[in-house]
Amino acid sequence: MSGQRTGVVLARPAASAIAAIAGWRAIFLASSVQMVMIGIVFVLDLPRRVPTRGKTDAEIIGSPLTPARSHQQLRRRVAYQGAMFFMANLFGPLHRSSCSGNSRRRRRRLRCSHWLGSVVR
Repeated sequence: MSGQRTGVVLARPAASAIAAIAGWRAIFLASSVQMVMIGIVFVLDLPRRVPTRGKTDAEIIGSPLTPARSHQQLRRRVAYQGAMFFMANLFGPLHRSSCSGNSRRRRRRLRCSHWLGSVVR
């Protein structure tokens, strides 16, 4: 998890530095070259998988529900994670609109970002 967070945090400064040196198109070129290279590695290295039995669309869509039927703790966790997702989507736009503004409202934005940090933790 820390490697992923480090990558996310460093991606924008690294892209800005590369864009300052080679132009903004270099970022997109480098990204597409990397994607092609990863695709080639996947085609060459990953084993071919042929399913033994075909499943219907209804079986595939319903397959995540199978563990939920037999595990009460999983059902409970799905319920409260869904409620948290709902509340974040309900109040997120309100928070963003109240925290936007120009540089004269910087103190207010800092208060809003502090509030969001305490809610997320």
